[in-house]
Amino acid sequence: AEVEELKVKAAAEADAGTEGSGEVEKLTVENGRLSGEVDRLSKDISGLSLKLEEASTSASHYKSQLDTVSTSLSEATARRDALEKSVVELKALQKANEAATEAFKKRSEKVNKMEDTIQKLTREVEEYED
Repeated sequence: AEVEELKVKAAAEADAGTEGSGEVEKLTVENGRLSGEVDRLSKDISGLSLKLEEASTSASHYKSQLDTVSTSLSEATARRDALEKSVVELKALQKANEAATEAFKKRSEKVNKMEDTIQKLTREVEEYED
């Protein structure tokens, strides 16, 4: 009976060893699959790192362009403000010019009246002398 038990026990251990060996093969295959997955993910990460670097370079380039545009906008705004001030000054000069023109017209009218009066008086004097 003991011999039979030992045979059954040995057969069970042999089966267990075979099962363990099958498990090792499964784990080896799984390990290989996971190693391949890790390699693929490593390549993906490297690719993404390159894309991130390119995006960072592009972002720096666009930031530089944005700074340039911002500076140009500030300069254009300053020029616009200066032009608006010049327009206000020109309008003030135009009004002053119009006022001076009006004053000149009034003086010219007075001068013309004086000339008419002088001519009239000159004629009267000439008539009186005759």
